[in-house]
Amino acid sequence: LKGFFEDKNAAIACNKEGVYKLLEETQHKLELCEKSLANYLEQKRRIFPRFYFVSTSDLLDILSNGNQPDKVNFHMPKIIAAVDHLDMEPGVTSTDRPTE
Repeated sequence: LKGFFEDKNAAIACNKEGVYKLLEETQHKLELCEKSLANYLEQKRRIFPRFYFVSTSDLLDILSNGNQPDKVNFHMPKIIAAVDHLDMEPGVTSTDRPTE
């Protein structure tokens, strides 16, 4: 695809030998990635059904920032009804929670 930059004419660049096949292969790889991502998100939604109410882009943001509660807190109203946000106390860990 480096040749595309050299050819200033899009019609000429797109009609070069092998470009169509390369684009088809790239499209196929993209479809496999999308399918794998959809399966992964579906698995997470089955584990925590409230994720069904969250858009795909929001769910990706939640899962990718799972260890940063402040970023996930932004999505709380979408996950749990009537919850605007969770108050976080600095320095508190999961071992500090009540046992009974």
